[in-house]
Amino acid sequence: MALFTNSPAGRNYGFNGYDAGHAERRASDETTQHFKLIADRLREELEKGAWEKLIVGCHDSNWSEFESQITYLRQTAAARTFPVDVASTTPDQLKEYGRAFCVSRSKSARPADAR
Repeated sequence: MALFTNSPAGRNYGFNGYDAGHAERRASDETTQHFKLIADRLREELEKGAWEKLIVGCHDSNWSEFESQITYLRQTAAARTFPVDVASTTPDQLKEYGRAFCVSRSKSARPADAR
């Protein structure tokens, strides 16, 4: 039995019978669904008054996908983001990044004569 066989012309079976495009779309759909669930949860918490402002730490590569799901939150809660590798960062480091981000934002938002 041959390890590799030629597929019929015009057909791409991909790895183990799955079309590569189909697998990529499925992964993309799962990511989008994940971001939608997070956005829905954040919206519910905002409406309950659990928090006033939103700061998001995430990979730059993921921000555009997540941002498209939180447009409502960006308008109502002044959501901001900072780049971070969440997989290799501890919760305490994330808190410190968030605090530093808030401090740097508040200093840059002051009028020039108040600095």
